[in-house]
Amino acid sequence: NPSPGIIWQAHYVGIEKEYCQIEKLANLEALPPFGFKVACFAAKIKGASEGWTRAVAIIE
Repeated sequence: NPSPGIIWQAHYVGIEKEYCQIEKLANLEALPPFGFKVACFAAKIKGASEGWTRAVAIIE
């Protein structure tokens, strides 16, 4: 985070509508521009509002 303590406007979206935010994905250049799906396998952490996930691209 280049500016610790700043809440970016996009983070306020969750106040009115539930959403999922995925950051810091790697190797996106290996994906085609279309023709794939993404599956995320999240780690369940007791009492946490966030955590890590294994994001997997399924190329069709």
